[in-house]
Amino acid sequence: MNGGREYESELTPILEEMGIQYEPIAPYSSQSNGKVEWLNRTLKTFSRAMLYQANLSKSFQWAEAMRTAAYLTNHLPSEAIHDEILYQKWHQRQLPLSHL
Repeated sequence: MNGGREYESELTPILEEMGIQYEPIAPYSSQSNGKVEWLNRTLKTFSRAMLYQANLSKSFQWAEAMRTAAYLTNHLPSEAIHDEILYQKWHQRQLPLSHL
């Protein structure tokens, strides 16, 4: 990434409203943002596994597979937060199960 400065003017007010501090990284130095790089790698791995298990090519529905991987990551217990569910912590309410 190049630091994402092109979004800074639009994104900063939204982040401030949410109480999030924006900390850009040095351009083209993804290694300085290890957590995000780890998450991206994890989502890609989940996506490839789902497409492989469904017997589909990597190019088939890649975006949908990534979206599903992110959804599952946010709706399953996480060891990083003591086996709590990220969705519940973020929204401060129980996970709705009506759509299952």
